[in-house]
Amino acid sequence: MTIYDSICRLKSPYDKKTLLWELTNKCLLNCRHCMVISGELFADMDCGIQNVVSLGIERVVLSGGDPILHPDIYNIVKTLSGTCKVDTVLICSGMRIDNEALRLLHDDGLKSITISLDGPCEEIHESIRGPGTFKSAVEAIKLSQKYFQTSASIVVLPQNHHLIINIIEMLQELEISSVSINSYIPVHGNDELNQWVSKYSFAALREQITVFRSENTNIKVKTSGIFTDCKYSCPAGNYLWYLSADNNIYPCPLAQSYKILTNTNFQLPYREKCFALEEMLERLSV
Repeated sequence: MTIYDSICRLKSPYDKKTLLWELTNKCLLNCRHCMVISGELFADMDCGIQNVVSLGIERVVLSGGDPILHPDIYNIVKTLSGTCKVDTVLICSGMRIDNEALRLLHDDGLKSITISLDGPCEEIHESIRGPGTFKSAVEAIKLSQKYFQTSASIVVLPQNHHLIINIIEMLQELEISSVSINSYIPVHGNDELNQWVSKYSFAALREQITVFRSENTNIKVKTSGIFTDCKYSCPAGNYLWYLSADNNIYPCPLAQSYKILTNTNFQLPYREKCFALEEMLERLSV
């Protein structure tokens, strides 16, 4: 099984039709592992809402960049939760998250929030995400639990792969409800990280997570497809869609070279690397 196969073979189908909406590519951080190329794009609210309705979306995951930086973030959450009546989730770094922002998001109907934490201490986390980010993430996690069901997201990287259980244990002490463990997704131009993840064996970490789960039931540990040898169907273009900050719709974040709803004459640079795109194309008859 290749790294690309594993990324797209999710453990189970999404239980609701989900739109990953990149509200902006603007971010206060510059994480080397991020798939998003930083810029000043802000998604058009009306375009996004139209896609939610036309695709029959039941859950929207607001991402970025950092979605909290979008000037219409509160109106977007209010419209999605109120008018569209979809479950709305926010994924962010924890920067610019304070009591006032959380109160407004709660009042507008946000259902849950996920905050990125990639180290059990300042040194490790900030070697990945930059100075001042560890304290902001931890404080955001603590504050968010007053308003929302709060979860955390960890990306497995060279700096932290040996400390994943330590991070989970820290989150457990913070009384967080769930944590998602994600593999680094190879991106163009990041040869060092791409080579690392292509050689890294997840077997030992998978076993550690299995043992942790068996001994701890008060925190839910979720893993992406890279942590399982089983084969599952890709949700791209079926249960899952991705809307970029430049208002283009794709079957998944890996497929940003293809504008499914606006251009059906496209080439597939990942065709030889990812079985999921073949399955998605067959499903969509593209």
